[in-house]
Amino acid sequence: MQALFARFLIPENLKAYTYGWAEPVPETLPLESGRVYTVVKTPLVYTITFAGAEGIAPLSFTVETLTSLQLPEVPSKIGYTAKWDKTVSELGLEDATLTAIYTPV
Repeated sequence: MQALFARFLIPENLKAYTYGWAEPVPETLPLESGRVYTVVKTPLVYTITFAGAEGIAPLSFTVETLTSLQLPEVPSKIGYTAKWDKTVSELGLEDATLTAIYTPV
């Protein structure tokens, strides 16, 4: 019998994870084996840093998935409107720093 080898295509919305097998998988699998192999999905961990106004220390923390990230409010500054320089949807699958942008009122 021929060996069975499968490749998995990972959809874009699942690329925030690493994948592996729960148990060792042989390089070739006999078709008649009937054995079940389990894929384990582990979330990637990202460090997100928020850099606010002068004199305020940046705040860093880790998140497992960017979809669970909620941006904190930008530290206020009298006489200015404020926003972050990126939104959650603009973050890539990597560590990131968001910087407060202040505009005079």
